Amino acid sequence: MAVPDPLRAEKTRLAASLALHTDAKQALAQLADEFQDILKDLRERLGQDASAPNAKPRAKRSKLPKTPQKVLREGILAALRKLGGSARSSDVITEMANQLKGLLLPGDDVWRDATNEPAWQNNAKWERFQMTQDGALRRGSPRGIWELNEEGQ
Repeated sequence: MAVPDPLRAEKTRLAASLALHTDAKQALAQLADEFQDILKDLRERLGQDASAPNAKPRAKRSKLPKTPQKVLREGILAALRKLGGSARSSDVITEMANQLKGLLLPGDDVWRDATNEPAWQNNAKWERFQMTQDGALRRGSPRGIWELNEEGQ
C-alpha cells in the first residue's frame, strides 16, 4: 500500500522543521558557552572571582549587639495575645515596637537594604518562621497573617 502524497509531504515538512529546531538549539547553546567565556574573561580583568560567577558580595553584618531571638519570640507571643491571637504581620511588628521601645540594642536599628527594614524587624520575621516550624504559631495561616496555635491562646 502506497503512502499518500499529502502525508509524505507533511512528514518531510515536519522533519525539516525538527532539523531547524535542533540547529537553532545547538546554535543557542554555542552562544551561551561563548558568553560564559566572555563573562569569565571580564571578571578576571575586573579582579573578581571567576569561580563564583553569580556571587554577589554580601554586606558584612553589624557586630553590634542585637536583641536575642528569645526576647523577640516572647514579644511576638505577647503582641499576638494582645491583638486577639491573630493579626497582620505589620500590626504585630507595630505592637512589638511599642513593647520594645527603649529596650532595643544598637544592632537592632541597623538598616538592612535587602529587606528595607531595621534588623530587629527582619529578625522578628525569621523568629516567627521558626515559631511556625516549632509549632508555637499556626502553620498555613493566610499570607501576612500571624496566628497563635490553639495551645498559645
